[in-house]
Amino acid sequence: MDLTRRELTRRMLVGTALGAASGFLAPNAWAEEFWNKKDPSAWSTDEILLLTTNSPWAHDTRLDLKARGAAAGEDTIDAVRDPTSGGFRGGSEGGRTKGKAPNAMVTWESAEPLFDALRYKLPADFVNHYVIGVKDLPIVVDAGPRRQSPEQLTDWLKNSATLRAGSREPVQAGVVATSRGGAMVLFGFLKELLPLSRSDKEVVFSLDTNQLALKTKFQPKEMIYRGRLAL
Repeated sequence: MDLTRRELTRRMLVGTALGAASGFLAPNAWAEEFWNKKDPSAWSTDEILLLTTNSPWAHDTRLDLKARGAAAGEDTIDAVRDPTSGGFRGGSEGGRTKGKAPNAMVTWESAEPLFDALRYKLPADFVNHYVIGVKDLPIVVDAGPRRQSPEQLTDWLKNSATLRAGSREPVQAGVVATSRGGAMVLFGFLKELLPLSRSDKEVVFSLDTNQLALKTKFQPKEMIYRGRLAL
């Protein structure tokens, strides 16, 4: 089934809520591994939803917000800025919208099963890179980031993101861009700097800025698609 990004996003909002109540998104659903048993053209909407929101290639991850001005024990989110366009979305430029720290969906965007599910192409700059996507990443703005250009903002994110396997030295992101109208930030890590294999027990994506932090763990042994490691 060929779904557009917009259609899938709408279904994700509904499906995630229903899944939380029904147990549809439970990790043990991975055992079914429909992606290795059925042709992509036969995947149902629910299966595509599962693959892109709760699978070896997709993890709902808690954000640790470090917004300035928050009272002790209180998370706050200011206006969110698209690092590519420099525009603001959500909240307001002059005020703060208070709320609980959100989660972010972290996906291994360069994995073949995601290509087969969503039928999209990554920007040319991401060739030969592992690509990690973070959806709805809140970039909390204050006096500093508000004055920065889009280029400065992407450099700020690039310098804050790493990919690490086991005890090896982490690799810093070499490319950063946005997709889906600014809703997803893509982080590219050059493959030759961090060769990965099934024998790697764990690969950790980390983003740590002065405003927020998140950490997501991927297990290569589970990221097998049609007999091959899909990264």
